[in-house]
Amino acid sequence: MFLLGSIINFATVVVGGLLGALLHKGIPERIRKSVLQAVGLCVVYLGFSDVIEYATVYSKTEGLSSYHILIPILSMALGAALGEWIDIEGKMQAFGSFLQRKLTSSKSKEGRETRFAEGLVTATVVFCVGAMSIIGSLRAGLFGDHQVLIAKAVLDGITGFVLASSLGIGVSFAALPVLLYQGLLSGGAFFVGRAVASHIGNAQEVSTLLSAMPAMNEMTCVGGLMIAAIGLNMLGCTRVRVANLIPALVFPFLFCLFL
Repeated sequence: MFLLGSIINFATVVVGGLLGALLHKGIPERIRKSVLQAVGLCVVYLGFSDVIEYATVYSKTEGLSSYHILIPILSMALGAALGEWIDIEGKMQAFGSFLQRKLTSSKSKEGRETRFAEGLVTATVVFCVGAMSIIGSLRAGLFGDHQVLIAKAVLDGITGFVLASSLGIGVSFAALPVLLYQGLLSGGAFFVGRAVASHIGNAQEVSTLLSAMPAMNEMTCVGGLMIAAIGLNMLGCTRVRVANLIPALVFPFLFCLFL
């Protein structure tokens, strides 16, 4: 079920937002920081496990050659250059700020509508704008692998609790755009994968056919590096503009097609 990860993410945002709105006293900064760091370590592990799996696959078959190492390196380098040139992360942040200004500009008499809209928009931007959401949704649709989205769901539940403790119940309603956004990405990837598989043949499962494509292994490695970068950012070790690395996911297909 390609929507499983998105549904879990939906549930954690609702629960985290409701708990935060009900308690509305906030949580101590030291506890919040420690919990987020613990989740960050798990995200780093999740990312590097994909990289290790990539190396293991080739070491057990044809051997890990310089060719296999070169593709992820070139993909990351060219993807970063293209992403920085387009400034994907800057445009995402600008769009989020634009939505927040539009929906929170008018003041109500008691401020309730404004506070609700601010919580909804802020949480939607935080939960949807990021490489983890895109990578996790694509992996769920193509491979039925929900690990990334489940890790994101845990992180979003904690973040939703913290946001709702100050912004109110509107944070919980951000679960709807999260489900819609990630569901569309997963669904699109799922049906594209089925189309590719039906073109190749119907003898095997779709996920098996896709996994057998060389470019999928390279894309998994590149995606793992990006997920690890998200975890390192959460730990405060780096400040990688991960959204600008998103074009790197396309280059493995190009290299495997033409090289």
